[in-house]
Parts: sequence; structure tokens; C-alpha cells
Amino acid sequence: MAEPLTVSIADLRAALLRALDATEKRLGPEVALDVDYYWHLAVEDAFNMAGEPQTFTVGQVSDDLEEAVQDEHDRLPEEASHDLSHLVGVLRALEFAARS
Repeated sequence: MAEPLTVSIADLRAALLRALDATEKRLGPEVALDVDYYWHLAVEDAFNMAGEPQTFTVGQVSDDLEEAVQDEHDRLPEEASHDLSHLVGVLRALEFAARS
């Protein structure tokens, strides 16, 4: 890849909203997630094409959901990767539910 890819946060937000709207139309305003634990690949390994990942960990949708929706504290810019990681787990569980 010669130049880095760029993403517009506004465009990504709009795309996510469209996907969530479509999911709500298909599954309703509340979705029962019949999964909890999942295989998680560290983001550093996921984007390292120099070698095959050697380590997987376990993620937990219930933990991700709790972390993702809590509004007890202000989100600090330094916490963005933590918040995004939890949202990815919830979104994957929604993807799984939508495929059923």
C-alpha cells in the first residue's frame, strides 16, 4: 500500500447508523444475543501480515456490552481504542445474530 488509507469519521458514523437501522428493521429494537464468549485476535496481530498469528484470546460479549453502553464517565480520547475494542465485540455478535 503506497499511501495510508483515510477514513472520514462522519462517513463511518453514517455507515454504522445505516447498518444499525437495517439490523433493527430485521431483528427489532432489542436483539437477544445467544452468544457470549468468542475468539479474539489482538489487533496488533490482525494487521501484521508478516507472520501468522500465534495467539488468540477470548472475548466476552456481555463484558463488551456493559463497557460499550456505560455512560457513567466521560469518554477520554485516550480511551478510544478500549471503547472501539468493546464495540467490535458487540457488533460481531450482532452480525452473528443477523446471519441466523
